[in-house]
Amino acid sequence: MKRNSLIVLVLLLAFVMLLSQGCMRPYKKPIFEEIKSNETAFLVPLEGATLKNQSKFMSEAYLDSAKISVKRIEIPQRWVQMGRIQNMGKWIPTMRVIRVDRSPVTREWTASSSTGTSEKDEALATSSRESIAFRVGITITASIMEEDAARFLYRFAGKSLADVLDQNVRGAVLARLSTDFGRLSVDQCRTGKSDIVNQIRVDMTKQFKKDGLTIEAMGTSGSLLFDDQLIQKRVNDVFIAEQNIKVQENDKLAQLQTNTKIRSIADTRLYEAQKFAAAQQATKDMVLLEIQKTRAQATLNFSEGLKEGKVQLPANIVPENSPFFFDLDARSQSQK
Repeated sequence: MKRNSLIVLVLLLAFVMLLSQGCMRPYKKPIFEEIKSNETAFLVPLEGATLKNQSKFMSEAYLDSAKISVKRIEIPQRWVQMGRIQNMGKWIPTMRVIRVDRSPVTREWTASSSTGTSEKDEALATSSRESIAFRVGITITASIMEEDAARFLYRFAGKSLADVLDQNVRGAVLARLSTDFGRLSVDQCRTGKSDIVNQIRVDMTKQFKKDGLTIEAMGTSGSLLFDDQLIQKRVNDVFIAEQNIKVQENDKLAQLQTNTKIRSIADTRLYEAQKFAAAQQATKDMVLLEIQKTRAQATLNFSEGLKEGKVQLPANIVPENSPFFFDLDARSQSQK
């Protein structure tokens, strides 16, 4: 009897425990979201949209107001009953964090697998005025500014920056290439390629800035690739000939510069030689002038000495009848 009572008591306790556990909800585990420095995040509600505020919900202005400034946030949750028993249900989030990665992205749409973003041939196909088909390689880099993140999310919700470049921007660039190159001949396409792509870059920058996308750089990658190999060979031959002409012109210009430098050196040396000769002549003239002044002074002093009878001429210094005496020796002899 006692044994049966003990069994009943154990079963009763087990039933109570099961019943109590069945009435308890599972533990609500917190959900945390961490925002990286290169990301802009928006906290938007998953519930609660009404007919009154549906027009504003997920608009650009609404997204801008839902921007998160913190780097970690806990997502609120609520319990959803999914059965008669109290613990039959689950915790679901009532809000969602949407991230926009602002990191710069570069896409290279080229024909070569070694230079392009993809191993596939992604060069943009177009044609000239004569309907001669060719492809253009394009390199583009874009990013999203902090202040444009809400606009980008509103315009391209669910798309990454790389997706927008490969789809929206690529399509717009291809349309412009077809329009601009389609007006030109093959030779004009070849020589005007850089100007055309540069103008497209300016226009695409303005156009996609309105959608929150900042195009930082855009240009051609490589030369035009013609589908017809004969035309490609002709274009290559023309290019080689032009390069040879440029080399010859550069050589000629270099020679002219060398000749000008040599002439300048020669003119400088001639000028210095003329200055040196003039200086020598001036020095010589000064010496002669000093000699003449010295002689004149000596003659004057000699004449003054004769008048005063103070000058005696040694015979062993100047030969007799020397022109330097100016006939003074003859006069001296006659006075004796």
